[in-house]
Amino acid sequence: MLHADVYARDGKPFEVIPGESPLHGVTRWETTDCWQPRARLDEILRARFAGHDRLIHVTDHAPAPQAIDLPETVACYRWWTTDYANSCTYSEPEPPWLTFHGCSDESLTAIQILEAAQQGRWPWEAATAPR
Repeated sequence: MLHADVYARDGKPFEVIPGESPLHGVTRWETTDCWQPRARLDEILRARFAGHDRLIHVTDHAPAPQAIDLPETVACYRWWTTDYANSCTYSEPEPPWLTFHGCSDESLTAIQILEAAQQGRWPWEAATAPR
């Protein structure tokens, strides 16, 4: 089972509804949070990062580059939800970020593919299968 801590633009916790599609969650998030002031991502991480193994940042704007202090083992993924002209494309890495443009309910499954490839296997292979 996956566990995620989700935070709104102002750094306050955002309720995740089990089984809800990611895009519906983003829409619900925007309708409840769109007028809140934005906190800087680095400030939210400093206050809220709890030793997770990955960071997923779904955003509607291109944030200014920010130095974030995370362990090198933490994978950082970013999706820009409003960049439909480049929908489902990939940008050159800006360490520690892997950035994707466009977002659908299936976009986040790319994480499984990337992480399985990093381990030298296909995502449908058992994690313990010998190579």
